[in-house]
Amino acid sequence: MLELLFLALSNLSIPSLASHTQSSPSVVLTGWNPSEIPHVSAEKFWPLSQKTSVLVRDMPSGETLVKNLPDSPRPIASLTKIMTFLIIIEEHDLDEAVTVTVEAAQAGGTGIGLISDETITVYTLLEALLIPSANDAAVALAIHNSGSEKIFVEKMNTRAKEWGLSSAKFHNASGLDFLDEVEKTPLVFNEMSAEDLIKITRLALRYALFRQIVEKPYFTGYSIDRKIKHQGQNTNKLLGDEEIFSRGIKTGYTQSAGECLIHWGRVNDRDVISIILGSDDRFGDTKKLMHWLEESVRW
Repeated sequence: MLELLFLALSNLSIPSLASHTQSSPSVVLTGWNPSEIPHVSAEKFWPLSQKTSVLVRDMPSGETLVKNLPDSPRPIASLTKIMTFLIIIEEHDLDEAVTVTVEAAQAGGTGIGLISDETITVYTLLEALLIPSANDAAVALAIHNSGSEKIFVEKMNTRAKEWGLSSAKFHNASGLDFLDEVEKTPLVFNEMSAEDLIKITRLALRYALFRQIVEKPYFTGYSIDRKIKHQGQNTNKLLGDEEIFSRGIKTGYTQSAGECLIHWGRVNDRDVISIILGSDDRFGDTKKLMHWLEESVRW
């Protein structure tokens, strides 16, 4: 079943890795085999705030089930790390040794306690990137790839243009907000629309490694010499929730972004990806959204 799902996903039209007064939420249903097209009833009361950006896509058919402000660029916090993953997985072997720099070891926010000069594999850092959402892992990978996080960010923005992600604007590899001391501006943050986020999520889901990592509830990793141990809990509190068949993907939170979540679950025996940006309760809102879909969508 899973193989068929990702075969269908791979046939959808998405960017190639080779080229580098408020209204009610909209329902968009076009194309595809009529027997496969989901039908959404508008009779059920919409459970979320109209200010929250929402996008839900049926994975087998590629159809959008519901959307609200999907094209509005929003701060995305640690959802950024999916883009970081895509560049690293494309350009590096998993067993490559990464030497942690002082800059990476001193990265702010959530981390796994990397130590300057320890060596650790790309694979271990990718797990740390996606499970406990470690900012120090993001910076270590960025510097390993490009020599500096600044140059890596330039690559992120170049790749975003190549993939047609018109809303994307990256300032760092982790998603942290920061103050621009040179320009003396307010908080600076990475941003994307929900529509562009679904594109990079579908790209990431092509990788078995990504699918395996985001389903893990806990991270444990070691330096290459096994002398340093790192641990961390998955930041996705819905992971393993049988009520909504949650299989994880990625959380994000900063002051500017509010609570964000890209969620992989099932509705009426169909795999769906939902994106919520700017929520006050990402986990509660996602559960409300999944229940709303269960009552509103039929195939």
